[in-house]
Amino acid sequence: MRHIFALTGVNNGSVSVTVKFNDSTPQASEYHLSSGDDLNLQYSPMSTVVHISANSGISMFGDIEGKEGGDAFAVLPISPLPEETEFEEYLVMSHANKILQTDFKSVILVVASTDNTQMRITPTYNASTVGGKMSLEKDKEAVIVRHRLDMLTVTSSNDLTGTVIRTNKPIAVYSGHECGNIPVFVSSCSHLIEQMPPVRLLGDCYIVTSFMGRQDGSYVKFVATVDGTFVEAHENGKVLPIYGPLDQGSFHERYLGPGRVLVLKSNHPIMVAQFSSAVQLDEVGAPFMIVLPSLSQLVSEVPFYSKDSSSMNYITITLPSQYYDEDALILDGDPIYSNATSTVQSPLCGNFTTISLQVDPGRHYLQHTTPGAGFLLSVYGFGPGTSYGYSPGLNHGETATVCMYQ
Repeated sequence: MRHIFALTGVNNGSVSVTVKFNDSTPQASEYHLSSGDDLNLQYSPMSTVVHISANSGISMFGDIEGKEGGDAFAVLPISPLPEETEFEEYLVMSHANKILQTDFKSVILVVASTDNTQMRITPTYNASTVGGKMSLEKDKEAVIVRHRLDMLTVTSSNDLTGTVIRTNKPIAVYSGHECGNIPVFVSSCSHLIEQMPPVRLLGDCYIVTSFMGRQDGSYVKFVATVDGTFVEAHENGKVLPIYGPLDQGSFHERYLGPGRVLVLKSNHPIMVAQFSSAVQLDEVGAPFMIVLPSLSQLVSEVPFYSKDSSSMNYITITLPSQYYDEDALILDGDPIYSNATSTVQSPLCGNFTTISLQVDPGRHYLQHTTPGAGFLLSVYGFGPGTSYGYSPGLNHGETATVCMYQ
């Protein structure tokens, strides 16, 4: 079953939903959402593309459940290319089962929002489109044209992280793995998916906090957007060796133990993802992937959704320490109080505070009432053999395109 939730936040609005099943004619529906309402759309065909537009900003969340486990993802808004920009550029964050031999593959999904969309794809490994209709050679640019709501699916047995996609028109790019083993030597696996933001929205300063509710640690992966990238790293105040120089598409991955905070500072924008591990030390959890926002992407309010299917749901809030005020951080109408709060003094990214707490399943609304203040948010949950995670900070807009597959 595939789910999409379109959340309105505090504004009333109307939503137009256009759905294309496989190669069928698109079907359009109209909905009205009052303040605080959410729209639950459920689809289960082999290949589905959903285009959502609204007359006011909405926050969108995608949920995937299937035989290979599940994951959640923030549905990011799509917008016209910036003025005087010939091509928009994306980088892919993915995964590969390097040790255990399986039939599951790394996957990239790209959907065009308009006709005559040119996609220039340079994969990091040999890959092919679904059905083997087209082969893509490692480090060689392939030019593919798609039309409105057409979907391109690229797969590989290798890690497609660092694959570059350039386009002359707005697109939505999703990436992940059919059933990823994390860490790679653990046999249990789960579906991984996130929507990729364009490179121009990435930043150079990231805070990564261990997941609450797990005895097992997580894995952090970062990829360079341009040649000559250097990344400085501090973990719980300890200075780590500098990574670099990294070429465009090059990446590093490191383990982050429970109760740890990792600070990453780069000289050029990077993409950073956090991966939850499979069950090792505790009895809950499964792999999932979150593409993290940088400290340049603070938001002052965001609706979000915690899944019903997980036993325990959590959020982690990160914000500059000068914005930390328990009475000004409001969750569902009440101030936030948590005993899992820590302040880190970082010479790389300044002083910041992290807050983690358990939340109930369902819809929530988080806001900072201080003018000019903002925060970052990760939403995640764990249950026996299941888990999910996403960051809803960037997914506030008026138009989005979602592509799904089984």
